[in-house]
Amino acid sequence: MEKEQSSNSDSRSLQDYLSLGYLYLLVLGIFKDAIFYGYLGVNIINYASIQDILLSPIIHLTSDFKRFLIIFVGIPLISFIIGYGAKKFHFSNKDKEWYKKKNSDKWDKVYGGENFYNFLISLTFMCLFGAFIGFGLGRGQKISEQLEKGELENNHQITFTDNTTLKVNLLGHNSEYLFFAAEKDTIVTIIPIQDNIKKIQNLE
Repeated sequence: MEKEQSSNSDSRSLQDYLSLGYLYLLVLGIFKDAIFYGYLGVNIINYASIQDILLSPIIHLTSDFKRFLIIFVGIPLISFIIGYGAKKFHFSNKDKEWYKKKNSDKWDKVYGGENFYNFLISLTFMCLFGAFIGFGLGRGQKISEQLEKGELENNHQITFTDNTTLKVNLLGHNSEYLFFAAEKDTIVTIIPIQDNIKKIQNLE
């Protein structure tokens, strides 16, 4: 019975971590989109459905293979390297007088036992925050500058329901809207997908 209770407790603990991780990615995805589209003068929340918001973590992680590797391989790896490096440094210097002045007892608790795994998880979450916000700021600023100068290059061709075509730089989309800029445009065009778009072709 005790083993079953322990197993159930571990299972709930894992499920809690997964739920927390998904919720965290959900919030980060919203912040990232808000920052990116904010640079382009678009309030993305006004154009996002509940479905778009709930699926945003999956969309962000699967839309770019390099981003997927960075988030699921690179960031945890970097977090573990930093964490274990800090732990090794602590236990190598904890008995030295200069280090004792830095509350070494407090760090004993952080780097010891289960607390260390909580520390690694917290560190990973912090690195994820930096990565998502960095993606939003970096890409948003870059595209905003190109858009202002009318220097965005076409990367997609849109075929409308009346069979007219338009080559554009597709900045993003969700389940209901396309966000793009045609050649030499300096503002973002937003159009509903339903009843307007027949086909989208990637030109790259």
